[in-house]
Amino acid sequence: MTTPAFGSLGEAFLYCRDMDTSLSERLDAFSSATRYLNPGYPEAVDRLVRRLKAYDAGKAAPKPGSRCRLSPCLTNKGIS
Repeated sequence: MTTPAFGSLGEAFLYCRDMDTSLSERLDAFSSATRYLNPGYPEAVDRLVRRLKAYDAGKAAPKPGSRCRLSPCLTNKGIS
């Protein structure tokens, strides 16, 4: 897929948001546009990922395919 040239990240975001394709493909397109518009992007993302991994971010999150229990406030049932 070829990503059109954009003048700003805002233009790239709006274009990718409105694409008629999977979320993965939209994120890939936005990532490509961001790398072009902001050459420091890959280094910043790599630093962020290293910091998140260092603190085990997401370790307590549900694993893919597992059932996620919703808190009472998200189900509108309240706490009895």
